Amino acid sequence: MSQKNLYNPEMEQLEGQALATLHLEKLKKLVVRVYEKSPYYKEKFDKEGIDPYRLSSLEEYAEYPYFTKEEERESQQASMQQFGHPLGLHITCDVNEVNLTSASSGTTGFPTFQGATRRDRELRNENFMRSMKRMGVQPGDVALFCGEMSMWVAGIPSIDAMLNAGLNVVPIGAAGSLKVADTILGS
Repeated sequence: MSQKNLYNPEMEQLEGQALATLHLEKLKKLVVRVYEKSPYYKEKFDKEGIDPYRLSSLEEYAEYPYFTKEEERESQQASMQQFGHPLGLHITCDVNEVNLTSASSGTTGFPTFQGATRRDRELRNENFMRSMKRMGVQPGDVALFCGEMSMWVAGIPSIDAMLNAGLNVVPIGAAGSLKVADTILGS
């Protein structure tokens, strides 16, 4: 792929052992962070005899305990009762660092919530920029957003990423008027 279509050529062209090494380094930092920052994960890892400071391979990570959707819901209900927020006991930052909360649709049960810090949003926006660059989308291009206009993960957070990318976002939502779309797009 041409470097002109890459947002971060150095990172996006990693492959082989260099990419595997980067994945493992980042995973090691992540498991240590959740262990140190979340009493929920510390208890879960300790119960399973997992020592995140000794993680040495992606294969070893397969032995780590899973976090199921039901556990997520239970954690979030407990945090509502104990702390008055729906972000869960598994949260790994001070709840005051969260500046955007999204939710699942709740179609398979009670909605689950995802809190994003400024840094989380920066990382999400970089991933969005990578995909936009590969598709040839440029700042100033018009992006007609016809998705659900809510705090659902694919709603307002997607608009946030588009705005950060410098797009001219037209958020008409799923029930928006085709007349608006035709006018904006010049159809």
